[in-house]
Amino acid sequence: MRNQNAIMAVVNQDYLGPLKTMWTSLFSSNPYPIDFYLFFEDLTEDDISNLQVFISQWDNKTFIPMVMTSEILEGLPVTKEFPKEIYFKLLGLDILPNDLHQVLCMDLDMIVQKDISEVFQLPISSSGIAACPDIFGHYFGLEDNNLDCLGLDHNRPYFNAGFMLFSLDFIQKIGGGKAIISLAHMHKDKLYYPEQDILNILFHDSYIQLPWEAFNCPPLYYIMNQKEVEKGIHMPLPLKEISAGNIPDGYFDYTNSMFETTSVIHYMGGTKPWKSNREPSPVYDIFDQAYTRTCENKALKNSSFES
Repeated sequence: MRNQNAIMAVVNQDYLGPLKTMWTSLFSSNPYPIDFYLFFEDLTEDDISNLQVFISQWDNKTFIPMVMTSEILEGLPVTKEFPKEIYFKLLGLDILPNDLHQVLCMDLDMIVQKDISEVFQLPISSSGIAACPDIFGHYFGLEDNNLDCLGLDHNRPYFNAGFMLFSLDFIQKIGGGKAIISLAHMHKDKLYYPEQDILNILFHDSYIQLPWEAFNCPPLYYIMNQKEVEKGIHMPLPLKEISAGNIPDGYFDYTNSMFETTSVIHYMGGTKPWKSNREPSPVYDIFDQAYTRTCENKALKNSSFES
């Protein structure tokens, strides 16, 4: 029987280092069998061999390389920040094994600190997708604009595409990844966060909300309402409401606690710790501990790819 603990990601030559860093964190904290499907267009045979050797350091981990072509993507928005490979998240859904019923799609600018196996048990067959609200957009005041640009109601949050569980049976019922790509061509003038925007158009009203604080936590300054946190509600103040050194009554600094409890840190946008031009921030001293710890792992230190 096919292993349903399956994860997919997309990569190009520029992200081989982050891939191996993410793998090191994921496999070190999740000891159960995982099949990892990697979609790419520009990797060489030597790259693939190197990755096969690298992943062999962990038991019960299988690497399945998936070669893609990008002709169907011509005309869709592509930038340095959002290269063509991001659309492989959608196209790749069509070429996964027929007896694979679900797949977790993860970005490579993530560090996994804890076991995430509970995600694979979610009942998503009637929803199509499970994803996390985009707290990064909320924090920087972008969410309302994202929803307005896509013509979506504000009754549910805009979600982030960095950590998503797909029901492959559901995806095939709506025409598969190629149908989603066709929809992207139809709405290409609206798309700023390309694959994320088109998935929000499709699944905004139906997606299962995963807790972002557990599975898609960016390194930010988290000022939380004390009473809400006690009730299990985690909604930080937006940046515009935070004045330097001043915390409103009833709120407290939850940054350290967020780092300690989150399962997945997502170094999205300009927060990537391997970027030399990253703006300094005290929160990086906290969240970069996970990245530094991963880079010190013997499996990664012996690798031929730099992180």
